[in-house]
Amino acid sequence: HPPHPLRRAPHAHRPGSSSSGRALRPRVEGEMFGGGAATEGDGIQVLLKAEQEAQKIVGDARKAKQDRLKQAKAEAEREIAQYRATRESNFQKQLADQGTDSSSAAAQLERDTDAEVAEVQRQAQANTSSVAAMLTDAVTSC
Repeated sequence: HPPHPLRRAPHAHRPGSSSSGRALRPRVEGEMFGGGAATEGDGIQVLLKAEQEAQKIVGDARKAKQDRLKQAKAEAEREIAQYRATRESNFQKQLADQGTDSSSAAAQLERDTDAEVAEVQRQAQANTSSVAAMLTDAVTSC
């Protein structure tokens, strides 16, 4: 049966809504084409002004992002410099410690070597008579 003549179809345009179902913001008197007072040129001016404001917002956001990146880079460089200085200080300290350690280590090595040579000479002196007797027996028994 046909729809009632006073009822609107569900898809009919309603004031304050768009065809996609999203609500539009209410019109301000004199804005765009409302009220008959505004002309088409005024609507274009409003659109141009809105575009300029949008460009300013985007530009400000880009500048803020660049500022944050510069700040983060500067902070990272400071941390790297501090870390490098700490590592360099530790390295120099180790070099200084090894310098004194290497001379004392060399002295200790020389003392140990001298002690081992002395022990070998003592054992050789103690065994000289037994080695000589053993050699004499080996040569005379042939």
